[in-house]
Amino acid sequence: MVTLALEDHRQVISRPIKQELVVFDLRQFSDALRESNQAIQTLLLVFEDNRLPPFTLVRVRTRWQVAGIKIEQRLQDDVRTIVLEWEDLGRAFNRVVRFWPLDMPGISMIEHFIPDGVSRVEIVESKGRLPAGRYRLQFAVDDPWGEDETLLPEPDSENFIDVMIGSRDERLQDVLEMGLTIEAFECEGKKISAGREYWIQDIHISPEFEGEERFQGIVCTADQEGKPIALDYNPVSFYLEFEDSNRLPFLQDKDRDGVMYCIRCRALFWENAHRECKNEVIFPDYIHVVVRRGKDGFRSAESD
Repeated sequence: MVTLALEDHRQVISRPIKQELVVFDLRQFSDALRESNQAIQTLLLVFEDNRLPPFTLVRVRTRWQVAGIKIEQRLQDDVRTIVLEWEDLGRAFNRVVRFWPLDMPGISMIEHFIPDGVSRVEIVESKGRLPAGRYRLQFAVDDPWGEDETLLPEPDSENFIDVMIGSRDERLQDVLEMGLTIEAFECEGKKISAGREYWIQDIHISPEFEGEERFQGIVCTADQEGKPIALDYNPVSFYLEFEDSNRLPFLQDKDRDGVMYCIRCRALFWENAHRECKNEVIFPDYIHVVVRRGKDGFRSAESD
């Protein structure tokens, strides 16, 4: 008898030798191969009488993977061109590449089909559909009969990289023109939602010394009727980390005090207040923000 087994012995098939030949039906391994999380499966051949030591007969690749992803981009007259190159590991049909926006509310995922047999594509989109910002670039196989919903790939998935689309100047211009929405506060590694709408508008560069890229703006919120109002102690100043452009390391008011946040009252403040809330008041390590796209601006009296 001769045995053909998956490397982890999840499935084993034994057949007799007849006229110096042994025949296996590899389709019997289909379910086991499909259920495995490994991209490459090893099949071992084992002789019952030990005439030969066990050895690898074949390795089977069960899914398509990509490696060595390269990206080039250019912008001309509000038309963005993205050139992608990669190495194919295995073969697949109905391949797609998806651009998932990260921390960009109001921007939809964009999907492009990849022609069969190529490992280089050129994607052309308007700047409006593919604005500057952080994206998760995903290579996938489109299954029109699949039951799974198309979702943003998790960080432990395969066939993706996180990329920054657009230049630093583009991202800066978006911030200056549209403002920033405050989404959450980070304290001791924990991320806490803002709980209500806060945003920074009328943003401009306002350095305190030569070479500094400090910003200044007006923090606003909405009252119970939804009417925009500017908070006291404006204007505020901050740095914007463009390498990780979704957070601010601080937010100082006009008296150079750092911002505080009351979790219980969902209130942003700088003055000495909310003493009764005690441990519900935090001093954020970071303020998480996103570009305020598609929102009506509110001009403060000071701006007018």
